Parts: sequence; C-alpha cells; structure tokens
Amino acid sequence: TIISSEPDIDPEPFYRELRIRQGSVYNPQDVNRTIDRLDILAGRLGYNFVQTQPRVTRNDDTRTLDIEFDVVRGPRLFVERIDIEGNSQTLDRVIRREFELIEGDPFNRRKVQEAADRIRALGFFSRVDVDSREGSAPDQVIIDVNVEETTTGSLGFGVGFGTDDGLNGSVSLEENNFLGRGQRLAFSFATTSENREFSFSFVEPRLFDRNLLAGLDLSYRTRDQDDFEYDVTRATFRPRIEFPIGEFSRLRLNYLLESVDIETETTNASPFYQREVGRQTSSGIGIGYTYDRRNSPIDPTAGFVLNFDQTITGLGGDSKYYRAVVNAKAFTSFFNEELVLSAEFEGGFVKAFGGGETRVSERFFLGGNSFRGFEAFGVGPRDTTTLDANGNAYNAPLGGNIYAIARFEASFPIGLPEEYGIFGGVFLDVGSVWDLDTVTTGGVTAQSTDFDLRSSIGLSIFWDTALGPLRFNFATPLAKVDGVDRTEFFNFTVDARF
Repeated sequence: TIISSEPDIDPEPFYRELRIRQGSVYNPQDVNRTIDRLDILAGRLGYNFVQTQPRVTRNDDTRTLDIEFDVVRGPRLFVERIDIEGNSQTLDRVIRREFELIEGDPFNRRKVQEAADRIRALGFFSRVDVDSREGSAPDQVIIDVNVEETTTGSLGFGVGFGTDDGLNGSVSLEENNFLGRGQRLAFSFATTSENREFSFSFVEPRLFDRNLLAGLDLSYRTRDQDDFEYDVTRATFRPRIEFPIGEFSRLRLNYLLESVDIETETTNASPFYQREVGRQTSSGIGIGYTYDRRNSPIDPTAGFVLNFDQTITGLGGDSKYYRAVVNAKAFTSFFNEELVLSAEFEGGFVKAFGGGETRVSERFFLGGNSFRGFEAFGVGPRDTTTLDANGNAYNAPLGGNIYAIARFEASFPIGLPEEYGIFGGVFLDVGSVWDLDTVTTGGVTAQSTDFDLRSSIGLSIFWDTALGPLRFNFATPLAKVDGVDRTEFFNFTVDARF
C-alpha cells in the first residue's frame, strides 16, 4: 500500500507506479525500483523535498511481508555545489554529467546514490566515494566526489582454437576513456585459417552530455569457404545512435553502407553460387529496440531481455532487401542461484524486393555455436547434386530467408571446488532454417527448402580460466534431414556461462 502523512499529497496517483503485486516473491530490487519510480513521479507532480520511505512488517506465522510506502517530506535542502577530486586524467564533466542534480536543485539523497553507482559503472575508477556535507548555510549541501583512477586501456595479443574456425590469432587495442572524455575507442585484427577480420569502433556514450550514445563501426572481413568453393569479402560502414525511451528500454538507429563481393574459386562451383558472383553495395537504415529486465547483464540469474533489429536497404546501391531479427531470452534460478535455467527464442526474416533475390551473403545459416549438434552451415537448404572435380557431391550450403530456433539450457555445479570455476550444463536446441527465392537453377534443385524441424540435445562443460570462459559442448541430433544436414558431436568455443 501507499500512504502519506502530508495533507497536500494524494497517494492515489502513486499507485500507477506500483509494480509489486500481492502474492509475488519478495525482491529487494523491486522495492528499490518502486521507490525510484515514486520519487520520480513526486518530482513530476511538483512535490519538492519528497522522498519515499518503505516500511516492511514481517508476519512469521504466515511467512509473508507487508510493504507500506510512505511518501513524506524531508528537510528543505538545496545543492550548493558538487566538488570533484582525484581525477587527474578524466575530465570533470565526465563525472558531473552522471548527476541528475545541478547546483541550486533540491537535494535528493537517492539521486546522489544513483549517480555514485553510475560513476562506478563507468569503469574508469578503482575507488569512488560520494559524500555530502553542510554548505555555507544550514539549508545548503555540498556533494563531495573523491575518485581514484585506474587503467582504462588495453593492448592484447591472443591465440586460440575453435572447432568452427580452427586456429586463430588476434591483436586488439581498446581505450574506454579516450583522452579522459569517457569515449570508447577500439581496434582489432583477427585471422584464422579461413577468415580475416579488421574492425574499428568509436563510441561517444554521452553526446552533448546527454543520455545519447553515438557510435561509428567500420569493418573489413574476408571469409574463404574452401569447402564450398566460394569466398566472401565484406566491407561495412555503420554510424549509429542509441538512447533510452523508458526505464528499461533503449532505441537504436543506424545507417548501413556495405559492399559484398562473392567469388568462386572454380567453374565447378554450385550454380547457386555462380549466379551470385560479383560485387554489390547496400545502402539503408536500421532500427533496433532493447527491453532489458535482467538482474545482471554479465551473469544473469533472473529476468529477461528482448532485442529486435531490422534493416531496410535500397537508398542507392545494388542490393534491396528487408531484414529483421528478434531474440528473447529469459532466466530463472533455484537453490540459491546454483541452478540457472534459461530459455531463448530467436528468429529472422529477409526478403528481397524490387524484382531481386537474396544473395547467399544476406541469408541465414544455422549450425556450430548457433545450433549445437550440427556443423557450422550444417542446417538448411543445400545443393546436394553438383559434383566437384573428384566426382563427389558438392553439398553446398545455401542458407535460408527464414529461420527460427529455441534454446533451452541449465547450468549447475558438478561437485568440484568453486575455485576451479568448472560447471556443468545440459541443453536442448529446436529449430530450422528454410525458404529460397529460387529453388532450381542451372538444372540443379536445392534440397530442404521447406520447413523441416531439427533438434539436438547435449551436455556442456563451462570452465572459467585465465584465458577466458571456455565452453565444451557434446551434442547429438534428435531430428535431422538425412542426406542434407551435417552433424557434429563436439563443439568448443570461448563463451560465457550463458
């Protein structure tokens, strides 16, 4: 319930912000979020110096809690100034902009605490202390911010191995507080036996000192598909902006300029590849949306996250298509968060327009890390008729215009000491990729272009090491398309627990 002892404050409008329902499990984070919403609403309604105080009554007999939110007025205090010390590299404004308060505003202790949390989350400081003290008058408050800076840049060299890409090496340079302005600058170069990738990224997280993210991504990738007799070279230019549209939601807008060159190594390549040889450019806009209610973005044990991205090209260039991908993932846990369950649903759709057809570089593929129990590119439409130079079936993967997959996972301790960082897991993947614009070309008919449901089940071993989190998957298909799909039992990658 919501009450107020202040005669001019009506509790009724505050009930709109109450998300805690009778019978729900008590969660301190839900209580804190409710307090935040009530405090924000009080400010919108013009109630200054108002704060919400929760009162929790414990009922031992029924094992329940009664929560009462009291909207009251505190002392009339104002912010005289904000003093910042200890930042020899980081500019004052990078810290100051994390405060919603400025000099002269009514003092709000909760907003000060929230600002302190945001400053810590920047990752620029090893220590952040935010305190308040009386200013030049009893109704004035000075906010003291003392920080201790830490390293924010890294230069990395790496060598690794994955079952999808084989042996790989990489060089990366990253600075998360470029010139003390809070900007992120990243450069990386990676190479494997079949792939090479160069990428550059620049992000200004607070454009014009507002909660507006602006970024620029550049990349150049080559993928040599030796097993399928075609190569893809892709160059991408993508500026973007991102901003909040709600308490838990953000909107992304971007422009895409991309050049994709497809080459075949021999005239014996699949007719589906031969008709797509050449360079095409794409120019278009994209929009994305995220709604995130996870309790942690790194190792979530509760909540859910929803992502939706779509791109439409045709603003110049050769390639004209609409592409959309949606991903939703939910988490829950039991036994003091030792058993973590997740369910993930993902799907995508691409459609060419203007009389064109989608290319192999635009379509979707499943397998490897995306569909365990199947090889990379091992699921979906395929040319199983064309013969290579040795007279063997070429088995060229073609991808599909539509895909859908559900992944169900559980991770849990396996009895080893916690300091070893080894966990176990089980998973079930169910999905498919299908649909082609043209199913027959050059006298060859693609196989499995209709929806055929596949599934797999398996075990995982998670190992947190100094090299990063490693994941070993052992899977076996439960349902597959004989003569089309390519399966694998073991898959190894660097991955998070989920």
